[in-house]
Amino acid sequence: VKAFWRNIATPSLTAMATTSSVASISVNLVAAKNIGVPDDIAETVLPLGANTHKDGSVIGGVFKIVVLFTLFGYDIATFPNFLAIIGGALLVGVVIGSIPSGGLTAEITICTLFGFPPEMVATIMIISTIIDIPATLLNSTGNVVCSMMVTRLVEGKDWLKDASKKLTNSLN
Repeated sequence: VKAFWRNIATPSLTAMATTSSVASISVNLVAAKNIGVPDDIAETVLPLGANTHKDGSVIGGVFKIVVLFTLFGYDIATFPNFLAIIGGALLVGVVIGSIPSGGLTAEITICTLFGFPPEMVATIMIISTIIDIPATLLNSTGNVVCSMMVTRLVEGKDWLKDASKKLTNSLN
């Protein structure tokens, strides 16, 4: 936890400034390597995660869908609607591009999928603008966490201690 928080500031600021997971790859690579993630794992997991790991986008998708359900008086508390909201949010997470404001595709998908009028795209774009920075931050920093988790699975539970020893030895 200490290693993560010691090295995540620059990737976090980059994600917030660019609102792009892809633009954060280079600083995420540096942070992961400073934490002790091996090069081969960091160079595989981080670029892959920038395009596929979209936790913040899925959470944002749920929020947008729930707002529209509320505006149109749809019942959220039914099991089929619950599954539709989760499924729609997962689909939105897949279709969103890794570019700044890539959520326009998601808004169109939400309106089409649930039968909302196309005029609602503008309404949920406002929500997207507000949540874009925290969603990108979650997506981007989550990629570093994923690289740490993969390292834990590949290298074993003492990987961080071993990485610290290697770093100390290389500095001496």
